Amino acid sequence: MPILFTTLPLLGIEVIENKYIEIATILIAIIVGGYAIMKGYFIYHHNKNIVIIFIVGLVVVVVANYVNSETVEAVLKIVGAVCIIIAHIKNKKASKHCITCKHI
Repeated sequence: MPILFTTLPLLGIEVIENKYIEIATILIAIIVGGYAIMKGYFIYHHNKNIVIIFIVGLVVVVVANYVNSETVEAVLKIVGAVCIIIAHIKNKKASKHCITCKHI
């Protein structure tokens, strides 16, 4: 994704101002991130807090797109992204340290 986002401006596609790319990024986060979080939840750790943190992060990122203030939008997106990152870190740690199910 970082390579894609850095090369798109060379093709004349503005990443920051393009809502379609933003929607695609959110959908990819929901699909790929959701798969990872749910796999960790159902197979390894069964920790609902991780799923809740992930969902809250996604909701905050989506809601940020409907805010009129650019400053509030940016803050909400950062908060949402931090929640998603925290959920992934906790998911990885919880899945790695699961005693009853060492399937990895």
